[in-house]
Amino acid sequence: MRKIKVWSNNLINIPLMVLTGITIMGVISQLNISFQKTSVTYISTVILLLISYVFCRKFNLNKIFNKYEKKIWIISFILLFVWQIYMLATMNINTNWDTAINLQGAMQIPNTDYSYFSRYPNNIFILMFEHVFWLMMNKPSLSLFIFELGTFNVILLDLSLILFKCSLQSILKKRVVNIAIILMMLLVAVSPWITIIYSDIPAFIISLTSLSIFILINHETNMHKKWIETILLALLATIGYLVKPSVIIFFIAIFIILIIKYLQHEGKFDFKKIFVAIILFGGLTCSFTQIIKHNSLFKYDSNASFSMLHYAAMGLHNTGGYYGKDVIVDGSLKNQAERNRRDLKVIGERLQSFRYLGNYQTFLFNKQDFNSQDATWNWPEGEMILLKDNSSDPITHKLFLLHGVGAKKGDFWFSMQIIWLFSLIGVLFSFFDISWKSQILKYTIVGFFMFLLIFEAGRSRYMIQFMPFILVLASIGIDRMMNWEFKYEI
Repeated sequence: MRKIKVWSNNLINIPLMVLTGITIMGVISQLNISFQKTSVTYISTVILLLISYVFCRKFNLNKIFNKYEKKIWIISFILLFVWQIYMLATMNINTNWDTAINLQGAMQIPNTDYSYFSRYPNNIFILMFEHVFWLMMNKPSLSLFIFELGTFNVILLDLSLILFKCSLQSILKKRVVNIAIILMMLLVAVSPWITIIYSDIPAFIISLTSLSIFILINHETNMHKKWIETILLALLATIGYLVKPSVIIFFIAIFIILIIKYLQHEGKFDFKKIFVAIILFGGLTCSFTQIIKHNSLFKYDSNASFSMLHYAAMGLHNTGGYYGKDVIVDGSLKNQAERNRRDLKVIGERLQSFRYLGNYQTFLFNKQDFNSQDATWNWPEGEMILLKDNSSDPITHKLFLLHGVGAKKGDFWFSMQIIWLFSLIGVLFSFFDISWKSQILKYTIVGFFMFLLIFEAGRSRYMIQFMPFILVLASIGIDRMMNWEFKYEI
């Protein structure tokens, strides 16, 4: 029966390796472009660091790290938090897209287009949370409100990293956990995206915390604790669905693996916990729907909401990203059924326009590239405007801004591409790991990639929400690579 487990791993490895390979090609092309924009100071610094590393190899660094590991990690998290607060203080930024509408709505600024939330109900949870937070903070100004929300975000982000580190280092290999934490810090936690108040960072936090709790459940022997963790996981699934619906893909992957494990005769299918989790999830989402309908902040029109067909239609245009014409046309149609008919027609027309299967495959290849090649997560997206001018010209401005507006600079861009490429190579080396935890990660990652290929995407910012799954799998692969383990292992 072990064949089922191997078969499942081989099956998911095919799309995972193809999609990861496409991303790697895109990352390498971006690497060349970003390197040409690096500064002389940056290149000199990298050379000095490499020389220092070679010199330090004479000492037993592993022994030193193991001796002072706890202190090193405490100092690392303190420095991380200091950097994050420094970024929030010196990069008080607003945008010209959805984040601005959310903030305006939460602060009840006159002339806010509240009809936006009827069209995009997935942003209502964020709106309501921000509104309550704004009231709790005694109605601060926009600039102060962004700083306070950002601080709250990074506290939750760092706590989710600490939870992952402390709770799983005795379950997963310590090196796997350490590599994963370092990659998450470098690619997300120190990123300028923490200064943008939107759903991306909260979705990352929910994904990482959900992964941590799920792994804990599977290694928990105390039945009462197992029930508590199951309920917590159901609550996280609900919040994740309300913040970013695609987060639910992780929970679908869990269900698929539970079925495969049942067929493998490894453990029983715990119907009670699954049933309670589904009921809790369904009850909470239905309750929130009723809250939306009777909220006092704005008048909700369920007939105005864009369906998934709208995003599928946009996902077939050009690079598969946002398409203003589709928004305008669908927004002008007041009837949901009429909108769905129009979207289905557009989907059919756009699929027919490819004419041949090869053309559609080329489109998907290019879209995967656009979806995942940029490790700055498409910084800056749209116009990002500094609200508070800082004449001292701090380092954050030199790295991420140009004349008070968000800018992608070579030093930051090239560094992120190198780290992202290293992570993706790690994903490739996870090929031989057929453990259930790895397979859940693989099914989740492929599910997210497929979601972005089908619906509106075309930019790598959407990758932030499922980076925990990619980076943990990458860490497993990197660990195997470092140990030269290239054979199947349960």
